[in-house]
Amino acid sequence: MHNARRSRLPFLTLWCLLAGVLLLAACGGGGGGGVAGWKSFDTGALHSVGVKTDGTLWAWGDNFYGQLGDGTRGRRNPPVKIGTDRWQSVAAGDFHTVAIRTDGTLWTWGDNVSGQLGLGAGANLAEAAPVQVGTASNWKSVAAGGAHTVAIQSDGTLWAWGNNVYGELGLGTSSFTPTPVPTQVGVASTWKAVAAGGAHTVAIQSDGTLWAWGQNTFAQLGNGGVSDLLVPTQTVTGSTWQQVTAGTSFTAAIKSDGTLWAWGEGGLGQLGDGSLVSSTPTTPLVQEATLSSNWKSVAAGDRHTVATRADGTLWVWGDNASGQLGLGAGALASEPTPVQVGAASNWSSAAAGLNHTVASRADGTLWGWGSNPYGQTGNGVNPDRNAPAQVGVATTWATVSAGDLHSVATQSDGTLWAWGDNAFGQVGNGVNFWESSPTWVGTASNRAGAAAGGGHSVTWRTTTAVSPQGFGLNISGQLGDNSFTNSPFPVTATGYTGGIVAMAAAGGGHSALIDALGKLWTWGLNSSGQLGNNAPPTNIGQPVMVGAATWFDIAAGGSHTAGIQTNGTLWTWGAGGSGQLGDGLLTGSPVPVQVGAASNWSQVSAGFTHTVAVRTDGTLWAWGDNSFGQLGQGTNLSEVAPLQVGTATNWVTVAAGARHTVAIRTDGTLWAWGDNEFGELGDGTFVNRAAPVQIGTDANWAAVAAGGSPNLTLGGHTLAIRTNGTLWSWGVNDYGQLGNGLAGVNQMVYDPAAIAP
Repeated sequence: MHNARRSRLPFLTLWCLLAGVLLLAACGGGGGGGVAGWKSFDTGALHSVGVKTDGTLWAWGDNFYGQLGDGTRGRRNPPVKIGTDRWQSVAAGDFHTVAIRTDGTLWTWGDNVSGQLGLGAGANLAEAAPVQVGTASNWKSVAAGGAHTVAIQSDGTLWAWGNNVYGELGLGTSSFTPTPVPTQVGVASTWKAVAAGGAHTVAIQSDGTLWAWGQNTFAQLGNGGVSDLLVPTQTVTGSTWQQVTAGTSFTAAIKSDGTLWAWGEGGLGQLGDGSLVSSTPTTPLVQEATLSSNWKSVAAGDRHTVATRADGTLWVWGDNASGQLGLGAGALASEPTPVQVGAASNWSSAAAGLNHTVASRADGTLWGWGSNPYGQTGNGVNPDRNAPAQVGVATTWATVSAGDLHSVATQSDGTLWAWGDNAFGQVGNGVNFWESSPTWVGTASNRAGAAAGGGHSVTWRTTTAVSPQGFGLNISGQLGDNSFTNSPFPVTATGYTGGIVAMAAAGGGHSALIDALGKLWTWGLNSSGQLGNNAPPTNIGQPVMVGAATWFDIAAGGSHTAGIQTNGTLWTWGAGGSGQLGDGLLTGSPVPVQVGAASNWSQVSAGFTHTVAVRTDGTLWAWGDNSFGQLGQGTNLSEVAPLQVGTATNWVTVAAGARHTVAIRTDGTLWAWGDNEFGELGDGTFVNRAAPVQIGTDANWAAVAAGGSPNLTLGGHTLAIRTNGTLWSWGVNDYGQLGNGLAGVNQMVYDPAAIAP
């Protein structure tokens, strides 16, 4: 449910940056992230936020209070990816944002002047990056109002915090003193949905009854009066309400019979009843003028409304002074009756902000229009838009990972593709002949991601409680099916009980994953302790949980593993003879050891014998083997502890290959360093680079993966996705790992070239 309610004036902010997308990849390293469809999105007063189907969080628009969550106060246009975590849903208030992770925890950021972040008394007045609210992990849904927040837990209880001048928290009182922590609203445990307006709140209980409280100046509570209500009150009759949304000073809701009703302020036609007047206490509810009975979803902005019908058409009404209705040039300044937007019939949902609108189509594309001085429509430019403009462009490739001599990727439709060396079946197409072009693996269309390892691949699905699958080399049990037999097609891991897989990584001969609750599982080769279970160096043929800690990022290298726990600390284990564990020693460890004392790590990638990682402050760090300059320090001296790469503070994602490293900055530029004998850096030369060099001048790189064999004669390769969803590759291509339809001994590409199936 998308809710918007806006009251405050805009502020001037600073600058725009192009988005960068984290995609975890390595010499058989990692997975996750990338371009995908949208499953949750919302609009604030001057910003927009959304969660993609791959669980990544994106934000764009004004950022004066840090409401985008990227750690800065600079506006963003187009969308920028926020961190590396996996998210379930997101909601935007006027100038704050709230979101729920896949583990059920709740996080907030942005304006906190009224305690709307729920972080307690004495908290900062603004937060520019997500901060967890309490310790609960059973949050189900959340809504953000003008300066207050309301949320429902999985047990059906309702909680509220923030501004309470009009009693919008429903706690039985009104006060100019905010409530800075989540406080339960009454004792009911039957709340189903909630929406927050400018200063009022509306909610539906499981029996279909509709309740409201808070400010009632414009009769927006629908109870036949104009007095504020301090506790949840059943204000409108009936028990068939299915969805409700709250604007700044009005409310709209859909019944189970598909009819749409509204009440409250209506001076600009936002009630959709054909008039330009507000509802009255004597006639609180009005039906929209077309009397349609096939409404599917509705969203209320400051003074405009947008809704979808069951036939996929999109309709708008209310204020149109900034083009927020999307009706094109020459449209009226306001529309009191629903008007269809264009002729498309594949709209799925919408969100309405102060003076802008964002909506999604069934094909996973996102569109924005209306007021755009802060980039809140997300289409890369700042003039207002009076008609829908796509956010980004059509996408095909979603995730990509580079192994030793093969590559795997997923597309936005959930299909899995692989190419390159296939001696062990690691391309997964049922044969053992290498493939020089992307080959569709199986027929499933529910793939959330894939990771390429030394001679095997791992993939995971979007379906609830489904085990990961693997294909290719399995002599060490790295496929997880407890058979130790190679497989040229995907086989399902046994013994896994972790539910939804959040992400996975494939190393030289081992595999790892993090489940939706943050638990870590490993299996496969354990000769150097790379499984982290403190067991004898015995291979394990199926996933086994590692300890009780919770994790949000994992990377598998040649014979070592690195991961980041949910508290932001970085840990490594396995082989350490080249310093790749970063613990100051040249020895390995069969259990995770913490790397330094920092607790602000955001992403890590593991190469064959080196490790690289990014912190939340945008700095990049590297350690381990540096024989080819892969640490980016300007020398060839190896390091046993993290050393910062240069002084830049705008790194967003990094990938470590066998002997080279590639990374993307927040401005969308691509950089590479290390071994370049086979053109894997993509700078048009075959010269090794001991410090980062920019690859071309383009600033539209979104995701990157680096692969390569530990065999010095075989070289490395690189894959990258641009923001337009195209996939590019360069480096060695002896086995077709570039996917460009060519292959052969000494067949190399030293400049990025696009590929497609």
